[in-house]
Amino acid sequence: MVPLRGAGVGPLPGQQHFPGGQFFRPNAYCRHRALLVSHVSGANRTHCAARGGAGACCLWYNPPVQADVQKGERRVKSPESNIEEKRQAAEAAAALVEDGMTVGLGSGSTAELFVRALGQRMVAGLRVQGVASSSRTARVAAEVGLPLIELDRRLDLAVDGADAIERGTLNAIKGLGGALTREKLVALAADRFVLIGDRSKLVERLCDRQAELPVPVEVLQFGWKITARRLEALGRPVLRMQANEPFITDNGNVILDLYAAPLDRPNDLATTLHALPGVIDHGLFLQMAQCAFIATERLTVAR
Repeated sequence: MVPLRGAGVGPLPGQQHFPGGQFFRPNAYCRHRALLVSHVSGANRTHCAARGGAGACCLWYNPPVQADVQKGERRVKSPESNIEEKRQAAEAAAALVEDGMTVGLGSGSTAELFVRALGQRMVAGLRVQGVASSSRTARVAAEVGLPLIELDRRLDLAVDGADAIERGTLNAIKGLGGALTREKLVALAADRFVLIGDRSKLVERLCDRQAELPVPVEVLQFGWKITARRLEALGRPVLRMQANEPFITDNGNVILDLYAAPLDRPNDLATTLHALPGVIDHGLFLQMAQCAFIATERLTVAR
């Protein structure tokens, strides 16, 4: 990470230093709602602190980046520069992990970078065990030598990426990788749930991505067409395909990507989806995250 430099840069009272110039107040950062933002002139010289109130906060890292790319109904991969953004966010979250913790491991490209960052810390002596939310994440954990256990206890921390993160509330849409149900189980089992991502994932409101970003809905294979017809009352469900075959989750189910869903009322939508027969779970992660690490070129905070 790029260290902070310049006059006046340093932790505020009660804060600790993250590798790469992030500051936070230990044992309190996850309870903050208001952000106190302090800028230092020049590129890549910003530090943030969260103070006061209960709720969510965001911590930021600012590497030089190019513009992100979003096109059509399905996400287009971000440019190569965004990989570095994701890595910075992943490493910042990995700095939260303490010796002896049991950590929930999310799924997707950013979460995999978090797992690899933990692997690097383990080489330096960190002792940690994890719970993987997908078979793919489990393979990455095996590659770096991170021991895995079953989800049979409370977790100290869970870290995961997201497809969209709402500024302020940290409500998120997840599931384009197909592991949404296990990701949610892992997140709900954790004492702290932290989201990580590059700046393309940050939105003012989830409904800003309503046109191009679906809400993934995991449903039973049995009778999925009937379930899809029920979902038509909420939007346009599309069966997710992979290699000309229905995509099958680790749980043996299929996913209906729900486009044009009423994301201006996410809580009502979540309640309705949960009540539909055949629905296993959905990709709305509401009031779940306590903190988010977003790598972005320019810090902007709006509440």
